[in-house]
Amino acid sequence: MIYDSESMSSLLVQSIGIPGLCDPDISQLNLESVSDFFETAKQNKISLLFLRTVSSVVDGAPFQSTLSDYEDQYKRTLDLAKFVGALLNGIETRYTFFKTMKPFPYTPSDVDVLLLSNNDLEKVIRTLKDENCVVLNRDNYGATLFSLTHKICIDLTTQVAVSGLIYMNKKVLFEHVVGLDVSGTNVKSLDPQAELLTAIAHSVFKEQIYTLNDYYTIVMLTQYWKDATKLAKELHLKHALETVLNITLTITVNTFGPSNPLTKHFEKMGITSSTVLDDKAVELPKKYPLAPLIVEFLKKLAIDQLTSSSLSSAVLSFCNLDFYRRLLNHATREKY
Repeated sequence: MIYDSESMSSLLVQSIGIPGLCDPDISQLNLESVSDFFETAKQNKISLLFLRTVSSVVDGAPFQSTLSDYEDQYKRTLDLAKFVGALLNGIETRYTFFKTMKPFPYTPSDVDVLLLSNNDLEKVIRTLKDENCVVLNRDNYGATLFSLTHKICIDLTTQVAVSGLIYMNKKVLFEHVVGLDVSGTNVKSLDPQAELLTAIAHSVFKEQIYTLNDYYTIVMLTQYWKDATKLAKELHLKHALETVLNITLTITVNTFGPSNPLTKHFEKMGITSSTVLDDKAVELPKKYPLAPLIVEFLKKLAIDQLTSSSLSSAVLSFCNLDFYRRLLNHATREKY
């Protein structure tokens, strides 16, 4: 089946719906359409969420083995989070998972761990190496290890940064760490408003791309928008939050109409249909315009002391020719 490429994202969201908010429209799901939608779901990092929806309405589909693979990866991700959390609890390390625990089933390429103390990094690396993990690379703020047991990477960091430039204050984030039960083990993760804002900041500053993974994270944490707004002011991320909510409203209105159940939540945030982007058919993944991003970074450098203090570390990256090759690839890509 061939669809208008500009409508694929909205059709995909319609098919999945928003759990607890908007019912799915399963009328367009059939054996012929699944492969088309799945490609869009993969590009938007919501493969498991989509396949679970399909499995409940399409019988005898050839995607069952693919779903099984994703379910296995999801289980290994949770097992690894439980394993790492128990280890770090045991050595009394201040840590939190972030960008890993989503409000929907998700299969990340790695589990992200933020450490409060720089001194803990070497201790955590040694502990993980003793547990069948190998170091893949190191940088100024952390290290990436690979769990030979779980076949998934562990990304350790002591700062939330991009190319050496810190864009979130970890001390503030650690004021929002809570306990989370993962398969019977209490691990540390960010509370919903901090997790929401971290996802938004990562989308804007680190990846510069908005995906349906971001969309579902935002709309399924709707009740925490006001709290996230307060935190955004403290972290100097107010513009990033507003930018992402505008895109989110555009997609929601295009997909579910102007009278959808989320409309009142947007209105409470001061975001209405008159303030949304002109783009009437947002196709995702969507790159953020480069010029406004540069302006936002410059503003953050001017008002955020932590970000400006990390500029010297970023300059070291600027002196590396390989940095510019990676930056160009990152800036011109259309998907992850």
